Amino acid sequence: MVKHIPDLKYTPVFVAFTFHALLETDMQKAYNFARETMNAPVWYDDPPYSVLMQAIEDNAEKLRLPEIIYRLGAECYQALIDRNPYPEYGDIPGQYKKMANLYRLAGDFEKASEAERAIISPPEPRKSP
Repeated sequence: MVKHIPDLKYTPVFVAFTFHALLETDMQKAYNFARETMNAPVWYDDPPYSVLMQAIEDNAEKLRLPEIIYRLGAECYQALIDRNPYPEYGDIPGQYKKMANLYRLAGDFEKASEAERAIISPPEPRKSP
């Protein structure tokens, strides 16, 4: 289907199935696909951060994921937080907690501590140019 309609490649459903399948078969290809997806010009409603994070979290206990995959998940959380125009609404502390957990799984305890500190004292929202 994607050969005939290339824009389908980046729809949430295709991203979810493709990324999940690649996590089970080739971690480097999964990482490359996720990066490609995050930089794709076609975003539909939202960037695929949630889809990628969910696949990583679902597979964290089942598969031996490499550090780069956990870091990717943490970066997705940060991108989702940065994208939120109303950080006072939503579960920002919960997202920082999940980000800290992913950094911990990646072995980056310094970044995990930074994310945990952000739960207590979130950084100032970034201003749009």
